[in-house]
Amino acid sequence: MSSSHVGYQSRAVELGRPLESPKVLPSRGRSAQGTRVMTSQRPRRILIVDDDANAREALRELLEARGYIVVALGDGADALEHLRTSARPNLIVLDLLMPGMDGWDFRHRQREDPALAGIPVIALSGAGKLIDVDVCLRKPVDIGELLLTIERTIA
Repeated sequence: MSSSHVGYQSRAVELGRPLESPKVLPSRGRSAQGTRVMTSQRPRRILIVDDDANAREALRELLEARGYIVVALGDGADALEHLRTSARPNLIVLDLLMPGMDGWDFRHRQREDPALAGIPVIALSGAGKLIDVDVCLRKPVDIGELLLTIERTIA
């Protein structure tokens, strides 16, 4: 894998290149070009928690381009504060290996809080033990697989 990739395995997420659509896009409709697009009436919010700024921003841009409302934060402590003070997301995409409050500690604290415990989590891990989440994907993550997993998780 080239060093220009940012933790996600896809031609669509190489730095310096425009984002391309993966072969399979999760959605409920099709655009005039035949590409699937989201047509849900309610906004779907995703919280990304990843200390890798390039990966975090690439994923944020990709999801926003598909109609999601995205907040992207760099550590678990900021994410917990955001969850307690802002609109609840429909899904959390969580990196596990982060300095400070890592994904395991974040998930433990999220599950202890009844107001936050029901928010589904997709964990992304390049290494380390899997945790109790809705889905855990190994890095590098295939973007098509991640998009399909997101759509299935919050459908």
